[in-house]
Amino acid sequence: MISKKIFIFFLSILILIWCADNKNQMTNPSSVNWLAKDIESVEKIESRVKDFPPADTITHSQKISEWNVTITEWISGLDVPWELAFIDDETALVTERSGTIRKIVNWELQSTPFWEAPSLERGEWWLMWLALHPDYENNGYIYVMYTYRKENGMDIANKVVRLLESDTWVTIDTTIVDDIPAKLYHNWGRIHFWPDEKLYISTWDASNPQIAQDLGSLGGKILRVNDDGTIPDDNPFENSLIFSYGHRNPQWITWNESNDLFISGHGPSWEFGLRAKDRVDSITPWTNYWWPEAYGPDQWYPNPLAYWPDSATPPWGMAFWNGSLFVATLLSASLIQLDIEKTDTWYMLTNENRWFEWTYGRLRDVTVWADGNLYLLTSNGDGRNWWIDWDDIILKIEKK
Repeated sequence: MISKKIFIFFLSILILIWCADNKNQMTNPSSVNWLAKDIESVEKIESRVKDFPPADTITHSQKISEWNVTITEWISGLDVPWELAFIDDETALVTERSGTIRKIVNWELQSTPFWEAPSLERGEWWLMWLALHPDYENNGYIYVMYTYRKENGMDIANKVVRLLESDTWVTIDTTIVDDIPAKLYHNWGRIHFWPDEKLYISTWDASNPQIAQDLGSLGGKILRVNDDGTIPDDNPFENSLIFSYGHRNPQWITWNESNDLFISGHGPSWEFGLRAKDRVDSITPWTNYWWPEAYGPDQWYPNPLAYWPDSATPPWGMAFWNGSLFVATLLSASLIQLDIEKTDTWYMLTNENRWFEWTYGRLRDVTVWADGNLYLLTSNGDGRNWWIDWDDIILKIEKK
């Protein structure tokens, strides 16, 4: 085991040197699809060499007291959990990367799957997200997004479907949006109902940055859809699902008490010689966020609300809790607290704190339930934490 780790370390250094020598060649969009496996390797290598602490300094059982909260392990036994959605005070659904939705009843994880998606688990192809219809209690509609292989057996795409739940079964009721671009990497998305009862869908650029600027493509966008898949009459672009565009890899969608929309987004993975530059944005309709033409603050396009230019801080789930925006992060393994204020023009960041830094490993999702508590999903079983063997759990965070 030791010799294997030494070999991986030196191989990592060689790849980093190769990347440094070849950065100048990565200056046009046609070079973006270069060696996807090497891109992933570089991300992992950099994290091992620079961003991560030694394994013996990480204590999974470490308790945090200075933030005046109580942290308890709420659910365990999960297989790479992706998202948590509460149905009522006693019931919740959680997606697993492999394509399974599990049910939590009376705070116990049920062994029988609630639903299994016809999705693929390879690279970044899998079941991604779910959203309950605003009137779920009466209509039983659940929306899910996953990757599938097309009928020709060669091409892949992402789709959003609507499930119908009855007392005895769960089935696909209809397809909401299909043919969302997909690739082995840069293949994610998020779905959420905003208070206007429209379904918002974030889509990635699928390793092809130029589609983010293409209003004829669904990739690299925030989409806005009626609950039946039709185009809302008041969408920004006529006869189009597009709400905003020019996004690289938009992740989470959430909103504050003023119903203003915010997203988290992953920065470049060596496209055009760039890395890190992860961000959180406040979103307005019609707006172009200009990937890949520009990326970063103080340029001629909308500036990010929060921005991490140098050290990879890939944000995922976000939730407003007790006046702050909390952001779950993977590579930096922190729950980041962002304090923001509304200005005459939009929003500005006033303070940033990092919670639980490497206490619980990689963090995937964070959500708030009606009980007023924060729920946090770990993501340590996805193969990215090569030196630790932690089960994935859901944590419950309560204010004292």
